[in-house]
Amino acid sequence: MRVFCLYNPLEIEKAQWSRIMSGDMNFPTEKYHAFNDCVGNLILLRYDALQEGQGVVPLESELQKENRLLKNELTRKEEEMEVIKNFLKETAK
Repeated sequence: MRVFCLYNPLEIEKAQWSRIMSGDMNFPTEKYHAFNDCVGNLILLRYDALQEGQGVVPLESELQKENRLLKNELTRKEEEMEVIKNFLKETAK
């Protein structure tokens, strides 16, 4: 892996990366989320889970997430429609 592409986004200096890669130093846990964002996956989380004999599963599937977002949008639209109805009732008087 070309780790130099991670120096700036994670604010880890080259010497520190060298110690991490050689095993003389551990990866800073406070940077796990930033690392996952940089590499675009959950490899550190998966590795830690695997070391403990566990797995990683999402709390909701993509379908469940889409359903939740659509329900939220529908609720918002219904609330907007109610405001419009109330406005029309008030202006019709």
